[in-house]
Amino acid sequence: MLPLKYFWPMKLIIKNMKKILITILMINSVQLFTQTLNWAYNYNGAANLDDEGALGIPSIDGRIYITGESNESVAADQDGVLISMNKNGTTNWTYNYKNAADSVDFFNTFVQNPADSNLYVLGGTTNAQGNMDFMVICLNRNGQQQWI
Repeated sequence: MLPLKYFWPMKLIIKNMKKILITILMINSVQLFTQTLNWAYNYNGAANLDDEGALGIPSIDGRIYITGESNESVAADQDGVLISMNKNGTTNWTYNYKNAADSVDFFNTFVQNPADSNLYVLGGTTNAQGNMDFMVICLNRNGQQQWI
């Protein structure tokens, strides 16, 4: 068998073929993944201040739910917000959570129970001592609070 040093031209060709192949794949992937914007959604809380989305995913009931935080009052800190939308980007309902101290609240994520479509929203709220606690809020699929 010949030593590897005699195969260097073949190594060079293979190396260049890999570059060409990668370039072709990159060009094709750009064409393959080009998409058209169907709709866009912006949420602006009542205070017209900073609002931020944390998670937006489709759910088992065919809706899109977006969690985050919003300023609903100029005098208050951020509130937790959960928005329910249909597949066309139209708002079904918006749920805002504001604790009694009117301090920072937010929603990170949620899970939906397949049996009854209830939403269990996980987030944080500021306690009376000014420390952050986690919270879970249960909402039905119409956005009505069941429990905290």
